[in-house]
Amino acid sequence: MNEDISIIASIREIEKLSRKAEKRVLKNTKTELTLRLTKSDEIYEKYSNHQDKQISHEILDYIEDQAKYVPVYSQLTINVETEEYEAVKIEDVRDAVKNHLRVGIIEKQIEMAQNSKEFIALLVLGITSFGIKAIINKYVSNISVNEILLIVVWFFIWRAVETIYFERKKIRKDKLKLIQLYMAKYNQIV
Repeated sequence: MNEDISIIASIREIEKLSRKAEKRVLKNTKTELTLRLTKSDEIYEKYSNHQDKQISHEILDYIEDQAKYVPVYSQLTINVETEEYEAVKIEDVRDAVKNHLRVGIIEKQIEMAQNSKEFIALLVLGITSFGIKAIINKYVSNISVNEILLIVVWFFIWRAVETIYFERKKIRKDKLKLIQLYMAKYNQIV
């Protein structure tokens, strides 16, 4: 029951992020990718069930590789080419891709939360170490102990800055790329 509620909440959050991203999408910039599907048997994973079909990882990797250099705020359109005799529903492909991307977006959201917690922990450790250094500096006049504590202080503070600015930026960029793929429009070409 709790899992269903958390999944519904995460879907709502993804939809909210999608609406925010739609406002930022460059209206004039549109990019089209072509996905050629030859056999309907190769589209889905072998052991996925009929209600919740899982798209093949090869197709997902292809889409992610093709969209890698597309600007994050441009509208993405994926043209799905199929053979005339193949009965591939574009809605099924789109839903299967979105189901997979939803999991990735949720994972990136969790990563960002963990990144924030790591930043706070490192910053607290840095400030605490600085306080300990100041107290020891007042009572102990050993220069080598003070220098070692100063190095520890700056290590924690620099690691906190590195965590919040550099690592978070990469996680955010990956998350925006997944949201861009999630919001992509699909066209079927026969």
